[in-house]
Amino acid sequence: MLEVFHAHDNQIREIPMQIDLLHQLDYFDLSRNKVFLVPFNLAKLNKIIHLDLSYNVIMELPESFNRLDHLTYLDLSHNELTVLPEQRIDALASVLKLNLSSNHLMDFPIALCFLYRLQHLNFSQNDLVVIPEQIVRLKNLETLDLHDNLIESIPESLLKMKVLSKLDVSDNKIQFFPLKMDLLSSHCEINKEDQNPYKARTSSLVENYMDYDELDDDKEDNDTEKYDNESVDSTTLEKSKSKSKTKKK
Repeated sequence: MLEVFHAHDNQIREIPMQIDLLHQLDYFDLSRNKVFLVPFNLAKLNKIIHLDLSYNVIMELPESFNRLDHLTYLDLSHNELTVLPEQRIDALASVLKLNLSSNHLMDFPIALCFLYRLQHLNFSQNDLVVIPEQIVRLKNLETLDLHDNLIESIPESLLKMKVLSKLDVSDNKIQFFPLKMDLLSSHCEINKEDQNPYKARTSSLVENYMDYDELDDDKEDNDTEKYDNESVDSTTLEKSKSKSKTKKK
C-alpha cells in the first residue's frame, strides 16, 4: 500500500475524491500546484502525519479538516487563506510544525494557542495586527516567525515562554521596546554593543529579530548623533595640536 506520495511542482487543480482510498498514506506533498479546493474526504486519511499544501491557491479549509488529528507537520503557506476558522484547527493536537506564512490572515486564531505540542510556528507575511495574550499557552513553542505583518506591539506574555529560542518580528509596525525593564532584569541581558540596540539576549530567547521595524529610525538618529559628536571631538583635538606646535616655535 502507498505510504509516501510526492506530487509537487505540477499543474494539479483538484484533489481527486478517491484520495481517501489511500488508507496507509502518511506523507503527502502536493505543494506548488494550482489546487483551489481541499476535499472534505481528505480527512479520511487518518494515518497521515505530513501534509504539504503550500504554494497553491487554497482559499478555505473544509469543516472536516480538524479530523486530521495525527498530523505532526502541516504546511499551508503561500495560499489565499483570509480566515482560519477555530473549528477547522482546534483538534489538530499532534501538530509539531505549522506553516501559515504568505496568506492574507488578519487574525491569530485563539485555537492555535491550544495546540500544546506545537514547537515551530510560522505566521509571517500575513496581515496580523494583534498577537493574543493566550499565545503563552504554547509551552513547547521553540520558534515563532511573525515577520512582515502589521503588528504594533508585542505582549509581555512572550517573555514567559521559556522554551522559545527564536522570535522574528522584523518588518512590522513596532515603535517601542516591547518588554518592561523590570521583567527583563530577572533573566534578560541587553547587549548594548550589538549593532541593533534593541536586540535582547536571554537564557532562552537567543534570537529576537526586530531589525526591519520602525525601531531602526531611532537607531539611525543615535548613529548620526554619535558621528556628529565624534566629528566635533576630532576637530577640537586638531585645533589643540595646532596651538601646541605654535607655542613651541
